[in-house]
Order: sequence, then structure tokens, then C-alpha cells
Amino acid sequence: MRATKEAKSHADEGEEGGEAQAAEEAVRLLLRDTSRSAMTRG
Repeated sequence: MRATKEAKSHADEGEEGGEAQAAEEAVRLLLRDTSRSAMTRG
């Protein structure tokens, strides 16, 4: 789960609203990976 690891590192930076940003990033990466695999399959 690379996306989760990246999101966690973002959250650990301790920025203002870092956790929310990390969650958004994780979702974005997840969607990107999902759409890529869907295109590959289709």
C-alpha cells in the first residue's frame, strides 16, 4: 500500500491540516491507480 505510506509521511510532517491533506492525497493516488488498472483491464 504505497499510497497509505505516502499519506502517512505527509501527516507526520505536522503541517496545519496535514492529516486532511494526506487523506486527500491518498484518495487521489488510490483513484489514479484504480483508473489505471481499469484502463489496462478494459
